Amino acid sequence: MKLAVKGQTENLLSNTEKFKLRWEQSKPRDTDIQDATQEKLDKSLSLIKEKAEELKTLEEEMEKLKKDHDQLGLPEPDLTPFRELENDIKKSLEMWSIYEEFHNELGQLRNEDWIVFRSKMYRLDDLLKNWESKLENEGVNSPLGNRILQEIQSHKDVLPILKFARGDAFSDRHWVEMLSLLDIPQKSVESLTVGDFLAVKEKIVASQEQLQELNGRAASEIAVRQALSELDAWEVTARFTLAAHNDAGGAELSVIKEFGEVSIVQAQGDLFSLRKVATCSACLLESHFPPKDYVKCKVYNRRLHFLHKHKFAVVLFCSISNGLLTSSLVCVIKDSLHRFANFTMVGGCAVVFW
Repeated sequence: MKLAVKGQTENLLSNTEKFKLRWEQSKPRDTDIQDATQEKLDKSLSLIKEKAEELKTLEEEMEKLKKDHDQLGLPEPDLTPFRELENDIKKSLEMWSIYEEFHNELGQLRNEDWIVFRSKMYRLDDLLKNWESKLENEGVNSPLGNRILQEIQSHKDVLPILKFARGDAFSDRHWVEMLSLLDIPQKSVESLTVGDFLAVKEKIVASQEQLQELNGRAASEIAVRQALSELDAWEVTARFTLAAHNDAGGAELSVIKEFGEVSIVQAQGDLFSLRKVATCSACLLESHFPPKDYVKCKVYNRRLHFLHKHKFAVVLFCSISNGLLTSSLVCVIKDSLHRFANFTMVGGCAVVFW
């Protein structure tokens, strides 16, 4: 019986030595951590966890042999090589557990849908600040700790620029353009995740100017589409009547005139809609519209060109009484605007906005 136990002990110590040599050969080196890829770091973590499980099996066999030695009155075997191996693996596991915890928390954000996360980007900022404080408070000073700090900084660098990838004002065409710019595989907006963007964070930082330009273009196109919609509605609902009017010099003018009690808000809306014609024309030269919007803008641009060519201006005369506005919209030649310079109405005013 004693011979059998001695044989088992020699065999276990031999296995321990082989285990130690394999561990020394394969364990992650501190010098390789700083520049290692994410995939390599994940493999290193998996290796350490695997070796820790093997160590548990070896430890159970060691404890069994110790009991056998005690029962048979044999001297306790020299477990120094095993204890050195055990301490080394446990130390590595403890250090890499911090890395695993950091990436688990970051991974939860990575898996979230982009359309949900984009309005809550402060959560990424909070996570980075919490981990920065945690590493500082716990005094983690190791190559792996420095690697985590390096990743925290790279995420902090991209965070202010991520707002340009929100896509709140994007059409499908803008999404396709942005994904192509950032080298993200083309997919539906609904299937995009936070991880898709964090995986190309260096590309996002390098493409800041292009993203800003794309956002500005998308916002302009939305403004134009809204302007076109308002103009369409205004064109259908606006009604004017012709009337004779004498200017300050007594000369008679034919004016487009709308009398009646209308709310100030409605009158302001009419003016705002007219101004949108100019907005459409300016944006037409700076943006790339879908065919339908392009044609509409071109029509209004042609009308504006006609007014400009014939030097027309639009004047609003208004009179306020009891919170209600009586208004006159007048289309006149710009060169004759001086004829209205001294125009006066009792309790009223003249507004020239063109």
